[in-house]
Amino acid sequence: MKAVYFQCAAGISGDMTLGALVDAGVDWAKLNRLLAMLNLPAYLEKQIVLKQGIRTTFVKVLYENENKHRKLADITEIINAAELPLWVKENAVRVFTNLARAEAKVHCVDISEIHFHEVGAVDAIFDIVGSLCCLHLLGVEKIYSSPLPISHGWVDCAHGCLPVPVPAVMELIHGIATVPLDLAGETVTPTGAALITTLATSFGECPPMMVTTTGNGSGTKDYGYANMLRVMVGELAPAATADEVLVLTASLDDCTGEILGNLVEKALQKGALDIYYTPIYMKKNRPAFELTLICPPALADGLAALVLAETTSLGVRSRREKRYTLARETMFCQTPWGEVEVKIGGEGINKNIAPEYESIKKLAEKNGVALKTVYNAAIAAALQKLGQTDI
Repeated sequence: MKAVYFQCAAGISGDMTLGALVDAGVDWAKLNRLLAMLNLPAYLEKQIVLKQGIRTTFVKVLYENENKHRKLADITEIINAAELPLWVKENAVRVFTNLARAEAKVHCVDISEIHFHEVGAVDAIFDIVGSLCCLHLLGVEKIYSSPLPISHGWVDCAHGCLPVPVPAVMELIHGIATVPLDLAGETVTPTGAALITTLATSFGECPPMMVTTTGNGSGTKDYGYANMLRVMVGELAPAATADEVLVLTASLDDCTGEILGNLVEKALQKGALDIYYTPIYMKKNRPAFELTLICPPALADGLAALVLAETTSLGVRSRREKRYTLARETMFCQTPWGEVEVKIGGEGINKNIAPEYESIKKLAEKNGVALKTVYNAAIAAALQKLGQTDI
């Protein structure tokens, strides 16, 4: 699954977002053809700008001067009338609606009565719709962001001189991770805040991914550091979720195989996630087994008591560990001998596929065929169902 990570170390604005995505390799001609669908008297111009010696792209919207203060309905009408991809139109309306909702709360008016000033101008519409067109052209499906840097100071705008972050930005970043930035100036603009808070699914570290392209978008101001927005585009690693487990261990040098086998069955019945034995040598060179039992923390006390009751051990050790697991699902696939259960792990392409042992064993015994024959047929059926060519 293709994803993009916004590294907002210096902040985010509409033009920085558009510049960074263009710099990441968007087809310039295709982008301009899409924006022409808006039927607005404007076009894009791009140039390379050095920020602290680093190459960035600055995209400027050139348009005829106008003094229109559009309402949300006006902007929505422009977007919906354009022959743009549905994903672009839907999310452009979402971005503007979220921004209008924030402005309405700040100014104590109904959302339908909000007159956009700076963000209602043609360049802001191009920044927002253009950024969404870029994401569409790049094939991005998931959007992530770093925490947003919050600076201080004052900024001049249509409503006068306002403290930074401006009130609309303060409304938009509710529930969003932020970090302080000791800088007198605006780092997060309303347009940038509306884009990233509407689109990003999380604000933190970059997710595990194979980066295929990067882009740097130039800010208009110079603060003595590289005022730019960086984006990283790539394929997400198979999604994994983390939880905690307890690992119980015990060293057993005088237990019979029958006792050890019986414990495995009972432990699994009582909720153990896994249990196994490792051959070891103990004091006096005695061959023995190291018991390892993995379980949810809530079941640890009961399972430790089970180990002490069922074995000859005089004690059980425990430690807490973090466990990463792939998203899992079960599907049923048809083979020449009947239906089998197959476990699927991961997301996107190249999922992990594992036929359920008891399911294929039952079919193999019932039909008098080799287990591996049913196994291979189950794998082939699952690949076909998932649209994969290989596991």
